[in-house]
Amino acid sequence: SIHLGEYLTATFSADRSSNRAPRRPITIPGGPPLAT
Repeated sequence: SIHLGEYLTATFSADRSSNRAPRRPITIPGGPPLAT
């Protein structure tokens, strides 16, 4: 039960981090060139 809960939390955390990682780099490089 504890193992399953920890695994689910780790997967959810990783999924959220992965979703935020690709979105952040795209906004950073797309901002400066567009502003210029």
